[in-house]
Amino acid sequence: MNSSMTPINPVRIILVPIDFSPDSINALRYAASLASAIRSRIVLCHVSPVTIMVTEPNDHHSSESLADDRHKRLEKEALLLSSEYPDLKIDCILSSGMIKDKIIQTADVRNADLIVMGTHGAGSWRDVIIGTNTADVIQSSDIPVIAVPGTYKNFRFSKIAFATTFAEYDFQTLFRTTELFKSYASEIFVVHVDTKSEGDSLLKQKAEFAGMVKSGITYDNIRFETINDSHTEAALLNFIKTHNIDIVVTSARKRNVFEKFTDRSLSRQMAFHTSVPLLVYHSENKTSYPFF
Repeated sequence: MNSSMTPINPVRIILVPIDFSPDSINALRYAASLASAIRSRIVLCHVSPVTIMVTEPNDHHSSESLADDRHKRLEKEALLLSSEYPDLKIDCILSSGMIKDKIIQTADVRNADLIVMGTHGAGSWRDVIIGTNTADVIQSSDIPVIAVPGTYKNFRFSKIAFATTFAEYDFQTLFRTTELFKSYASEIFVVHVDTKSEGDSLLKQKAEFAGMVKSGITYDNIRFETINDSHTEAALLNFIKTHNIDIVVTSARKRNVFEKFTDRSLSRQMAFHTSVPLLVYHSENKTSYPFF
């Protein structure tokens, strides 16, 4: 490791917004499994969306009753988790407003390092991150977000697919990924889909990126995989299935894999069903190694 780099605890607080749907409860259990392993605190929150209601001028009982009910449901979920993970620390927060704004505000106020949210788990990758509250948070939040499909029940982190374009900001994301999952001794596949037969240019990029990884990251269980395919999503889907990947990681950056996932024209050409969680980092513009 470079002498400037010091051990870090990258995820101390995990924010988990739930709406009490099965998908959100599944995401909560996923977050609890991760938090227990890396000794993080869970901040469990529920945001009641703003609605316009016609009520009697002095009738506040119904709204108060609804708030009490939701707070009790939050506490119930917290108790259930505590019975399974006795050492897990959990805070409960109830608020109302615009869902995306409140989630991001809560993450900021509570100094959250990670947000974990559920998705419906059907359709294409674009369905996971476009047109949902999870999508809004991913696109607006500065901190990492894990989108967990409601159908995903295997809370493992043995094999991680890191989708990359070999850009320097992807090194930042890979560094953070190894710090997050190193306690699991995860096998990390650095996967690049070569859609343009880039040849020598690609080999040079890969060599430079691999050099950065070798000198800047002290984690040995990293493998590089290049797939020659004109269809990025189909190639990654096949890789996920054939290698039994537990989670896909990428950077949210213009013209990278994340953008390809969300492109309308590409989503029409594929059946990229959401089978595993997606972890999205928002990398900053940097021209040197990230020493956090």
